[in-house]
Amino acid sequence: FTDAELKAIVEAGHAMGRKVTTHAHGKGGIDAAVRAGYDSIEHGMWADEESLRLMKRHGVWLIPTVWPISYVGTTPEAVMQGPMRNINPASLEKLIKLGDQPKNLVRMAIKIGTPIALGTDCGIAPHGTNAQEMVEYVDAGMSPVEALKTGTVNAADAAGLADRGRLDPGLAADIIALDGDPVADINQVMNVNFVMRDGIIFKREGKEVRE
Repeated sequence: FTDAELKAIVEAGHAMGRKVTTHAHGKGGIDAAVRAGYDSIEHGMWADEESLRLMKRHGVWLIPTVWPISYVGTTPEAVMQGPMRNINPASLEKLIKLGDQPKNLVRMAIKIGTPIALGTDCGIAPHGTNAQEMVEYVDAGMSPVEALKTGTVNAADAAGLADRGRLDPGLAADIIALDGDPVADINQVMNVNFVMRDGIIFKREGKEVRE
């Protein structure tokens, strides 16, 4: 896309009250989208410090996807034996080149202060394992509290969902409860024993219900 086309996409999206985001891996595309006024960058794998500082300056959310890459493998051997081994050769080559880059990207973003929200890239790693993304963030140097915010407050803000992401009166009753304290051990985010969606209980004491 030309810069004019990117700006037109942003203008059209914002005119409809929508957030505008892009699936971008390369630095050139990331920087162009940020300059055009995009609200968030999905993946952003090859963003460098300059790109991340540009995103911070413009208040653009980074939506990294570390866990899906960890799931498919970060070494050539792991990738070739993993669930994505049968994708087309060109995509496979790109995947092998990634290695630890997704986590290195998050480390840089944390250091710089680029705003981060959690995305799932669902369909690569199995649905239901996406909370592992928070575990990856803590492993990259983020505090457990900040990691929890990426999937709650930050994700709601990035998506423009003002009625959720927080526990406050009048907001959507989307609530989970865990078996342990995720601030003490971020791995507890994987031990969900209670789920409420819009005031309806779907899981209680680890069992699926509908109340």
